[in-house]
Order: sequence, then C-alpha cells, then structure tokens
Amino acid sequence: MKDKIKYQREYSKRLRLRAMMEINPFLTCECCGLDFYHAVLHIDHVEPLKQKNRQPNSIYLSILRNGRNGFQLLCANCNLSKRHGSQCQLIH
Repeated sequence: MKDKIKYQREYSKRLRLRAMMEINPFLTCECCGLDFYHAVLHIDHVEPLKQKNRQPNSIYLSILRNGRNGFQLLCANCNLSKRHGSQCQLIH
C-alpha cells in the first residue's frame, strides 16, 4: 500500500512538472519573471473554471492533451494578488 501511494505521489509530481513545462518551457512567472528555483509556481486559470467533481491530475492531463490555452504560470505572490482582481496588483 505504501509503495502505491509513493508511486502516485511521484507520478503526480512528474505530471505537474510536464504540464508546467507545456505552459511555459522556461518555468518562470509570466507576471514578474521569477523562476522555478526562486519561487513557488502555480498553474493559474486565466478564466475561472467551473467547479466539477474532478479526478486527481485531471488539469495536468488536460494541459498535456490540449495545450496551454487558458492557463499560465504565476509565482505564489502574483497568483494571490490576482485573486483579488483580474490582474496582478503587485508593483514589479
């Protein structure tokens, strides 16, 4: 059982990284330019998604199948700032 959980976690990590690279191969925040090694990057929905009963990893698989349309990479600060409006409120 522990091996299955460990495998699922590793699979999810690899899938997330592949999806992030599909969105932005340089792995940088599309707002401020911070990179993967200096910031926690989030996959942001440009248009809010309707809440459905989604399976784990379904967004990652959707990005890999359909491309990056509707998604962007943002650092945690820019993503949090964007939640309070349609654009990042931080001064860069």
